[in-house]
Amino acid sequence: MSDWPVGLPQVPLRAGYSRVERDTVIRSNMGYGPAKVRNRVITEMHDNVVRFQIDDAQKATLETFYSDNKALEWGWAYPGALVNYRFLSPPAYSEVQCDIWFVTMNVEQMP
Repeated sequence: MSDWPVGLPQVPLRAGYSRVERDTVIRSNMGYGPAKVRNRVITEMHDNVVRFQIDDAQKATLETFYSDNKALEWGWAYPGALVNYRFLSPPAYSEVQCDIWFVTMNVEQMP
């Protein structure tokens, strides 16, 4: 398992950040009466959308990091303690100006 690269921003931009708790409950309809409810997992799981402003060198670093870790967990000390994450989809890049990019990533926080 690798860690989030030091050369990349360590804190995402506030604009565009979101964190959603996954639904971890299974509901089964009964023939009569209320639905049966049970937990799928005991731990909480969160999906996060994070955004960064990066330059061309950082974009190359992120592309390499994604290529090497797209199916693996990686550690990131955000929002404080070291937590493991995994990519949900490839990073999306949009150019702001020459050599400056906004990157949006969908990642899942592992239990």
